[in-house]
Amino acid sequence: MDFYHIQYLNCVQVQTLHFLKEQGVNIEFLYSQSFESSDQIYHDAIINKESKYDFSNNIRMCDLELLNVNRNRETFNTFLDARDYIHSMLWKRKTLFIQVDEFYLPYSNQFEKFHTNHSNILLDYSIENEQYSYQIKDNVGLHFGEYSYSDQVLMMAFDNTTCLKHVTDYTIHLQDAVEDLKLEFRKKTRDYFKSFNDNGLLYKKFLELLNNGTDQEIANELEQYGNAFGLISGSRSAFNSFLYIVYKDDNIDFESLAECFKTAYVLMVSLYRAIYTKQIQREQFHHHCMKIMDSELRFLNNSKNSLLM
Repeated sequence: MDFYHIQYLNCVQVQTLHFLKEQGVNIEFLYSQSFESSDQIYHDAIINKESKYDFSNNIRMCDLELLNVNRNRETFNTFLDARDYIHSMLWKRKTLFIQVDEFYLPYSNQFEKFHTNHSNILLDYSIENEQYSYQIKDNVGLHFGEYSYSDQVLMMAFDNTTCLKHVTDYTIHLQDAVEDLKLEFRKKTRDYFKSFNDNGLLYKKFLELLNNGTDQEIANELEQYGNAFGLISGSRSAFNSFLYIVYKDDNIDFESLAECFKTAYVLMVSLYRAIYTKQIQREQFHHHCMKIMDSELRFLNNSKNSLLM
């Protein structure tokens, strides 16, 4: 996983895949269908104004079963209901994943400001003077840190999420049959691209906005388009990681694909920066968008025969 992927994955996926990668799981197989349609990204990020965390990406966590990774999940109403189970699993040295409300996490930028659902990794617990404390792991981007929570903090964070209150762990049996996996996931990729449809709507609409919109109209859309091009960058980068595992010896235009996701990242950063500088760099934005379109089309044209084999 690299910093491009962070723009594409939600927090649960980031933390889960980080953990599984540490355990030796070939998580790159899960990216077999991550080359998202820009039309879908336009619909979700621009029309519906969804954040990247709400985007329903093509990472199929159910495919973990093919990698001999089994997800175990229990659902509870409150932290008090879950606490004995959490303690028993941590006592067995299991790593647990829970949902929390960042409003209650002292180290979070959202602390006592905004209520947002987030994921945490539970590593261990201890008791002193009849008070429980918990060791957790969390990330800001690619940077993971460990923190300690009191029982009360974790209870408030757990109980106030607006999503289902799951406690999740994974059982991993590493396998050696990598070549068989490659065949299985090549089939998934082939089937995906047989029905893949992308008219470049995101790029066309962004160029139309740059050509015809006022500075204020562009400014109003900077955050949404920043999110959208972050998704483009992350999804193409994730797909690139998959291709290197499965298609490295095929006729794949890796150079054009890398140019695509790297330029999309540059454009994302430029758009976010413009929110604060109030400077609308039309020519620069236009140049980057055209470069993304050209490199993406070149990649697809040069690689489609291999992807459909």
